[in-house]
Amino acid sequence: MRPFSVNMPMLLRIFQSLREGSEFSGDWYGWVTNQAGHSYFVGLPFAIIGSLLDASWIVTASASFIIYFVLWELSTKSRVNLRDSLTDTTHVSLGSALLVSLSNQQLEITVALLVLQFLMLLSGISRRMDGRI
Repeated sequence: MRPFSVNMPMLLRIFQSLREGSEFSGDWYGWVTNQAGHSYFVGLPFAIIGSLLDASWIVTASASFIIYFVLWELSTKSRVNLRDSLTDTTHVSLGSALLVSLSNQQLEITVALLVLQFLMLLSGISRRMDGRI
């Protein structure tokens, strides 16, 4: 009896599902939670690295945009849906910038980025609720 075992088929299924893009057609809640995950779960490592390197929020956002788009969206996706990939990447870079501005105690920038994120999420919600996506 092993105290810890890895279910490789399950891990492979999870990774495969991460490689499939989704615009969450008609599912505004699924889309919002997905984008929040991109902003804060995926953006957090970029924000930590940016903070450790004493990078500004704009440098962190730019670097995270390029790195995430090339290393994840273009390299691992089985089919690239450019609109979905750019939306995900934008939320990653926005989250990393927001977290760096917050850690640098730049309140005005943090609030502006939160407002921008709110407007981006609101736009995505409205497009899914009225059937455009």
